[in-house]
Amino acid sequence: CQWGYVLWGIISYNITVSQDVFKMKSIGTVITGRVESGILNKGMQLTVAPQGLTTVAKSIEMHCEAVTAALPGDTVGINLKNVQVKDIHRGDVISDSKNDH
Repeated sequence: CQWGYVLWGIISYNITVSQDVFKMKSIGTVITGRVESGILNKGMQLTVAPQGLTTVAKSIEMHCEAVTAALPGDTVGINLKNVQVKDIHRGDVISDSKNDH
């Protein structure tokens, strides 16, 4: 497992950070959770609410394997680009920037 932990909790067009946010040495900021709806793709531009931060899903892992997409019900870890751990909190919502309403 590249990130070395058990994944738990998040995502969709609305991805709720339900488990944890942390920084992995030489990886960056990682959030964990379960996909609630929609499809999460590697490289997708995301918005973090309520902060309004914009980021990109650099990589996605599911059960210690890298994947290019995640579907509803999948438990995943997501490596976020240019976001600090202090910027995201448990309970925040992450959504597809292009499909925000």
